[in-house]
Amino acid sequence: MTRFAKAVGAVIAAFALASCGGGGSNGGSDGGFSTPSLRVTVSPASAQTTPFSLVDVAVRVTSSTGAPANDGTPVTLSVSSGSVGLVSSLQGSGTGTGPIIGERISSTTSGGNANFRLHSRAVGSMTLTASARQETAQGTAQASGSAVVNIVAGAPSDPRLTAVAQTTTLPINRFGVSAFLGSPFLTEVTVTLRRLSGELATSVATVGVSVNPVNAVGGFSTLDDPATEDDDSTPEIENNEFLTILGQGPVDMVSGKGTAFFHSFNEAGVAVMTVTAQDPDTNETLQAQISFTTVTGTPALPASISLQRLGRNVYSSESGGNSVEQVEAYVYDAVGTFVPEPVSGQTAYNNVRVEIVGGAQGAERLRAVNAQGQTVSGGSISVRTFQGIAGFSFEAGTRVGTLQIKVTADRADNNIDNGISDPVSSLVNLVVGDGRLFDLDITTPTNAEITEIVFNDGVVLQPTGSYLFNVSALATDRYGNPVIPGTEIRFGMIDSPHINGTFAIAGGDGDPQEGGTSFSAPTGAFKTAGGGAGPNDTLIVFGEESNGNRDLESARRIATVPTNTNLTVTQRFNHNDDTGVSVNNGPVLPYVIGRAVDANVTASGFTDQNGVVFAQVAFPVGKVGKLAALYAQGNGDIVSGSPELVTDAELLRLAALAPGTIVASPDPIAGNTTATVQVCLVDANNQGIPGARLTFSFDELFGVGSVDGVANQGQLANLTGPDGCVEATVVTAGLPTDGGAQLIFSLGEISDTINIRVNNNFYLYAFPSQTFGDGARLIRLRLVNSSGARVPGVLIVGECEAGSPAILNIDQHPGLTDENGETTAIVDGTGFATVGGGGPDGSCTFRTINNEAETTVTWGPVDICDGFSPNPPVGCPSANLTLTLVGTGNVASIQPNSAMDCQGPGNCTATFYPFENVTLLASSPGVTWTGPACAVCTGTTCTVTLGADGTNTTCTITFP
Repeated sequence: MTRFAKAVGAVIAAFALASCGGGGSNGGSDGGFSTPSLRVTVSPASAQTTPFSLVDVAVRVTSSTGAPANDGTPVTLSVSSGSVGLVSSLQGSGTGTGPIIGERISSTTSGGNANFRLHSRAVGSMTLTASARQETAQGTAQASGSAVVNIVAGAPSDPRLTAVAQTTTLPINRFGVSAFLGSPFLTEVTVTLRRLSGELATSVATVGVSVNPVNAVGGFSTLDDPATEDDDSTPEIENNEFLTILGQGPVDMVSGKGTAFFHSFNEAGVAVMTVTAQDPDTNETLQAQISFTTVTGTPALPASISLQRLGRNVYSSESGGNSVEQVEAYVYDAVGTFVPEPVSGQTAYNNVRVEIVGGAQGAERLRAVNAQGQTVSGGSISVRTFQGIAGFSFEAGTRVGTLQIKVTADRADNNIDNGISDPVSSLVNLVVGDGRLFDLDITTPTNAEITEIVFNDGVVLQPTGSYLFNVSALATDRYGNPVIPGTEIRFGMIDSPHINGTFAIAGGDGDPQEGGTSFSAPTGAFKTAGGGAGPNDTLIVFGEESNGNRDLESARRIATVPTNTNLTVTQRFNHNDDTGVSVNNGPVLPYVIGRAVDANVTASGFTDQNGVVFAQVAFPVGKVGKLAALYAQGNGDIVSGSPELVTDAELLRLAALAPGTIVASPDPIAGNTTATVQVCLVDANNQGIPGARLTFSFDELFGVGSVDGVANQGQLANLTGPDGCVEATVVTAGLPTDGGAQLIFSLGEISDTINIRVNNNFYLYAFPSQTFGDGARLIRLRLVNSSGARVPGVLIVGECEAGSPAILNIDQHPGLTDENGETTAIVDGTGFATVGGGGPDGSCTFRTINNEAETTVTWGPVDICDGFSPNPPVGCPSANLTLTLVGTGNVASIQPNSAMDCQGPGNCTATFYPFENVTLLASSPGVTWTGPACAVCTGTTCTVTLGADGTNTTCTITFP
């Protein structure tokens, strides 16, 4: 090589060395001077952080010789993803503009260093790239460097916002001790907020605090605010913020500092307090977290077990009814909290054993999912708890009766897979029924006395002149369960022949032939009493009235009546074999024989899921109070090739429409003499109620008095007649001059009072002395002297007044009294029938022409909204029920009235009272009830609760 070539090679080599110095450089050569070079090093304080954290990032800029870059060298730091994090520099601090934050931030070096901060936002990987550029006389040098920071899930770490507690471990507050300063069940938490420069953020007024999870581990409160007044006299209004424990809320800050208090509750566990604030300079959301552990001094091992059933009726697998029940076992430790999860590492184990006591004797079984996720079944199974709760199902077999299920846990280690060394157990009883009808009970009404059932809110007035009232029967199997839903129950009744208001063909010495068709009664008059009995009449035997004869409660059609003391029926009587052996107790049973003449009852119905079936009794309003016998009947067990007929029978009075009223006339009556008082009992439709026994009592009686020969108080001698009225003879003596007394007639809670007056020459009586509602009324007036003798030939006049807008007019004035001392007037009232029953009152005063005697008839309002069915008068509160029937079938309302009778497919609507419970009956089993109002219904009946006034409730019924 020549000397020239060697020199050129040396120059090229020198140039090459200058071009590849630390971190990279570029530039040219001038007059033989080399181009400067730079090195850039990015050094985060940590290579890993968490979201909402702050990491210092130092950038070092040096020359190729390692010397610091000139002061003021510009440096730019950028991030690879702004959604994961941003960077800032303090360079702007103190200039009035605050720190600068963004995806790309510039600063300058001092001593070769430029300082930045990484503001993490989300989990991810972040590349930080710094570049520097330096201008010198030799040329321009530039270089870059980078570093990676991984952002992983975890608690935030940002020195700007901190939460520091005096302690992070607290005992559980098992007994709910109220908070007080110094309590061991709370700890003070100091919250500090600083600016990016490190100064306290004095401009921030509040920070947000929350505690999670929201459960029985703990919560927080703040310092009491003196601006809110505490009210110790009203504990339910708590204005002391220190005592008000929150799950989330604001905490006041003063000069960058705030105070909160964490309170432990009654369960052991871990709660995380999260503090959130806004940086006043960067408007960033800052977070700080602190974990609290609440502990108990007792081990978290099983100490008690509580069992909870779903509560369904369970029947044998052969019954056709529901044969499955759900049970949950709640396993608690010694302090009453749920036991921990039975898990070791990634492996779960069983901690509860469930077994049928005595074993599975009739193919019944338990079924659940065990800790390994496998379905297990049998008479004994092992399962695990989740959050302290283990669930399992019982599936019935052929065995019926009461069974017990035992649940056991191990107090030693909460693990039964390794055996049970210290058992703790609990038992639950479960009755498996056969679903077959064994007993019936008519539930409404059940009383033979009209005084008990006369005013029955279930009665509904019909515009046809008939009354309806609801009856129901409860059907059970031998094990106390309701019978299978959809079991048919038949109804029937008799109300004739009668003698003196009671059944003519009746006795107490009936003797059915067990398993046979003959019936006898030694004192019977089957062919003669009340005109006699004949084929197709009904014999009702009250077997339940005699111990040991429940099975002989009967209702049978009569086939023949050979003699007064013997008859035969079309279907055999039951065997009376509840004990397993047929028992004959002889002629000891009450009975009645008759037929339905005035009343009828729904022929049959189907039981609902509670074993209840509904029916309606209908009768003319004029037959209110008549004695009748009602029976319900269904098929029971098959005995000797045919079903037993399970029956319940009850005597009842045909009920009237509530509310009832007593009106006694005249008022007043003369004292110290004998007077006749007419007392009338009417229902809400002014229908007289016959057959009622009214009572009386005197008040303020300073003398002696009697009614129908009974002194002071007692019952009237006679029952109310067909019109609901009865006359009572009132005798008083020894009453002081210018004195008097009161006489009260009553039936249960209803009553009417008349006055007794002394020292009048004449007395004018009015019948009735009070009335209600609109329409014309006939008023009978009677004039007597002080001796009680009737006074003829005296002119009686009258006048009426009423509050607006009601009007009272005398259409026929009374005139002269006749030879019986009586005359009549006709008064017509309007405006007394109102919505709600409120409104004006009125009265009519009648007097003798010479003003020697007078009497007043009062007139009161009635509520026109009472007793409507199905459509209310205009203005009355009402709610609609709309049914949609899918498929062919019938749905009717059976309670509170029969306002609905829908044929499917199609829609129909009826009107009821607001918030009424309407019970619907479908014509066939297997229907599906859908819609919010009836989605929970099963079987053939469904009770729907209506809404407020003006609402429409809908229900869809799909037939199979």
